[in-house]
Order: sequence, then structure tokens, then C-alpha cells
Amino acid sequence: MLHDVASPVAASRFYAYSMLGAYEIALLNHGQLPNINAVIKGNLKIQSPVVPKAFNLSFCTNYALLDVGRQIMPSGLLLKEKQKELTEYFVKHKWLSQKNVEENIRYAEDVARQVVQFARTDDYNKLSTYTRYTPNKKEGHWYPTPRNIWGLSSHNGKQ
Repeated sequence: MLHDVASPVAASRFYAYSMLGAYEIALLNHGQLPNINAVIKGNLKIQSPVVPKAFNLSFCTNYALLDVGRQIMPSGLLLKEKQKELTEYFVKHKWLSQKNVEENIRYAEDVARQVVQFARTDDYNKLSTYTRYTPNKKEGHWYPTPRNIWGLSSHNGKQ
């Protein structure tokens, strides 16, 4: 989010789908979480991939979060480096072997792919085709408030 100049709508979409990728992994592997899929418009149905033998919830949720962000954000390619750092961190601390990391990555990427496929169905891409609002000074129309509504000097805050 530091590299993209995103509108609040775009930023919230990036966060929501990235977090959804992580949540879906936690939901599939931890039965005590509320299933939010029934309330999502379009009823997201994530099919659980084969769970790795050495499944690591922390690794997979973080990797999926980064992978969804990588795929939907304009600067998403920068997250590849974060995924690499995450992988190296888990191997360095011996929480996962290299073989187990690869299995966990495949799992996380599969869930992330399904979330991104769902994201493509939300019609977000159509927003840029809508006519933009043009301010109108006529009675009954919204018009942006001028910046200096209090008559204050921009230099010291005093008139």
C-alpha cells in the first residue's frame, strides 16, 4: 500500500481480499472459526487443496495473504520479495524443511488463486468505466467545500 496511490475503495478491496485468502486457510484448517462464506455475495466456495503433511498455519496464511496481494495490487510484484523472505525465515528457524515449504507454498497458492478468481467476479473493473461526478453549483447539488472555509492564513493558522 506504500507504493500504490489507491483510492479508499481500491485500498479496502486489496486489504479485504488479501485477508480473505489468509482467513480461508485458517477456516479450512481450524474448525472453530465462523464461516463467513455464506454471507459473501456470490457465496465464495473455496475447495480445500490437499493439506501438506507438515502443514504450518502461520506460514500458509501469511503466504496466501501476500500471494493474493501480489496478484491484485498494481505494485504486487514487489510482494514476491516478501514471500521469499517469509520462506527463508521459516527454513532458517527450522519450522519447515525446504520440501515442506514447497508443499505449503503450493497449498497457499491454490487457495490464493481461488480467492483471486472470486475477486475477478466482483465487477470492480467496471468502476473505471462509470461517469465521474462533475461538481454542480446549482441548488440541491453537492459541491466540494472550499479548502479555506474559515478564512485562515495557510502560513500560521491565524487571520
